[in-house]
Amino acid sequence: SRGLGDVYKRQIVNGTLPDFEKTYSDFLLRIHAGFLINPECVRKIERFTVTMSNGAKLPVPEKKYTTIKRLILTNLQSN
Repeated sequence: SRGLGDVYKRQIVNGTLPDFEKTYSDFLLRIHAGFLINPECVRKIERFTVTMSNGAKLPVPEKKYTTIKRLILTNLQSN
């Protein structure tokens, strides 16, 4: 049997990452030119890599790492 966490809804949407970043800035965080994430879905952040709850490992640029880490940790502490 599958729990609710095992079911994912997929949607095809039109738009650019900057559009989504602007529209959903309260929920999403830009960690890289090609990645917007939901900080609540971060399992771990370590040197230049964010590991998501689904196991995906995403790169974080060296120049942005400290800022991104601070934003993610602040978000985790506030929830």
